[in-house]
Amino acid sequence: MNLPKLKKYDKIEVIWIDSNYSAGWHGSDSYKRQIEDVENKFIIHDIGFFMEYTKNYLILVGGFDEQDKPSHNYINAIPKSVIKKIKKLK
Repeated sequence: MNLPKLKKYDKIEVIWIDSNYSAGWHGSDSYKRQIEDVENKFIIHDIGFFMEYTKNYLILVGGFDEQDKPSHNYINAIPKSVIKKIKKLK
């Protein structure tokens, strides 16, 4: 995917595929259902403020204090390889 040019603190929605893990004994073809589940059910929509792209990640923060912008509510590092779409929000 071509990643859009963004400025620090742009409000964005990132649509990405989350990973999945299943423990225990499974039939020899059960991985096929798990892959199907991941591709269809583990699509995540994250809304936040863009911080930067690193070599492998998009860094998103939840909220920030306007008086002290280095103070963030949460930080999410989303691997670039799992991003399906990025929408810039108003």
